[in-house]
Amino acid sequence: AVASLLKETRFYLTIHDIHSMFASKPSLHLRKQIHHIGKKWLIRSVSAYVMLSRNACNHLRSIAFPGKPVNYLPAALFEEKNSGKDFDPSLSTINIAVPGTVDPRRRDYRQVLELARSINEKKLPIAITICGGMNKRDHPDLCNELLHATDQYPFLHLFDQPFVTVSDLEKTLRNAHFIWLPSKVQFKDKMGEEETYGISKNSGVVNDAICYGKPMILPQGFCIEEGQEPSVLRY
Repeated sequence: AVASLLKETRFYLTIHDIHSMFASKPSLHLRKQIHHIGKKWLIRSVSAYVMLSRNACNHLRSIAFPGKPVNYLPAALFEEKNSGKDFDPSLSTINIAVPGTVDPRRRDYRQVLELARSINEKKLPIAITICGGMNKRDHPDLCNELLHATDQYPFLHLFDQPFVTVSDLEKTLRNAHFIWLPSKVQFKDKMGEEETYGISKNSGVVNDAICYGKPMILPQGFCIEEGQEPSVLRY
């Protein structure tokens, strides 16, 4: 009965990193080879794929197995409760939130430090909060540099812990004027596959901006959906 039920069940695979799944290559390293075999089995076995952005859908359709449907599912919806009932847009200090795990592989925190230096030199009314977990074991130099910068710049804030609590993240995003993603548009994942934000990889930070109804600050070349572009500042 169970086997019969499974035969009639359709399985959908939601993909976050397209190339990590579809461009995986055999490896002489046992762990990587196990990952490769598992990925190939998984993408062949499911009934269809699900992507969280239209741009990624189009890219996946160009490389997916023939006959495997690619479906679009919005990753986020704006919720009025997230707009921040206590948020005052007329505050004299502009609050910029930088969500996401502190990871130099995917994000360029030199941009954050450069902006902090400029704010300090020009005495600008801007505050920056890095609201992502810090992994000191994997990135000790970057974490120490950011912690040292908070001593230099009183307007630069971060959470010195591996994970940011949901309540801290929600409070930071509700009180932000802008959400900034100092992203590297192209990067290599832990398995060595090259991904491109907005094309082959979805960004949770973009979803945060939608949920909280905040304008974004993004680098040139970071691809988002056409309807989001009016709410973006590019640099």
